[in-house]
Amino acid sequence: MRRRIIKQGKNTLTITLPAKWAKKVNLAAGNEVELTEKGNELLVSPLGKRENQLSREFDIKNAENYLTAYPNNVFWRFIDTSYRLGYDELRINFDDARILDLIQQETEFLLGFEVVEQGENYCVVRNIASAVETEFDAVLRRIFLMLNAMLGDCYEAAKMGKFSRMNNIATIEKTNNRLTNFCERLLNKNGYKDYRKTTAIYAMITLLEQIADDCRGICIYLGQFRDNEVKLSRETLSFFKQTIKLLESFYGLFYKFDRVKLYELLRNRHHILNNRAIELMHTQPKKETVVLCRLASIMGKIYHLAEAYD
Repeated sequence: MRRRIIKQGKNTLTITLPAKWAKKVNLAAGNEVELTEKGNELLVSPLGKRENQLSREFDIKNAENYLTAYPNNVFWRFIDTSYRLGYDELRINFDDARILDLIQQETEFLLGFEVVEQGENYCVVRNIASAVETEFDAVLRRIFLMLNAMLGDCYEAAKMGKFSRMNNIATIEKTNNRLTNFCERLLNKNGYKDYRKTTAIYAMITLLEQIADDCRGICIYLGQFRDNEVKLSRETLSFFKQTIKLLESFYGLFYKFDRVKLYELLRNRHHILNNRAIELMHTQPKKETVVLCRLASIMGKIYHLAEAYD
């Protein structure tokens, strides 16, 4: 819909609000509204209310299909996607009470989402952490720190041959998923503080989640060996260390940008990945190939991290 701008006084411009919308959100003369700038857009919302509180409802029939396929089926992805897209409430109808247990398991990975109401054949999942949704920057920094720690712990365990520690390290990826899902949700609901960078930051967070997946892959692979059953070569451990330093460098650049240092990071990544990684995959023991491939994948993602932010 369009509205014509009206000039009032010397420096004031006004527009009228659609009567149908004002009635829908219970606005009347004298009420205040919240104005939010998002690039060239200006959002108008009732004061004290979110402009995009969304809810949806769906049914689960033939529950046995979901019970046997959990967690790798479309339905659970639907819950996760609804969360990331910014929905605040989901009503889920089902024909088997066992589904409720699986819904509660799934919400453990969705920060702020809880089952707040349940009946014999339905439940309501709702966002109860609206206050936390102002903490995007703190959560993003935590993702970086957790990922650096996860890679560092994996490296130290591999270096010492303590493969029994790998399963515990791998579980950090679940927490990483909760935090990255949460940040993606906030970006979809509110955008980034510099709205022009919303898409780039969203892409960056997706890559951070995928880096955690690669680290988890290393942990799962090495976790199948007994302590000191295999010994990673000095060359592979050095490549592992270089990967960690590359991620730490990007973390530093994100919070204190320096174009010269960014160029150095990209140049180092190009040399290490295109030359050293290929060389190691041809010369190191076959048992180390999985580790090297995962590390090379992480390096490739770090390159795209820098590309997205620049």
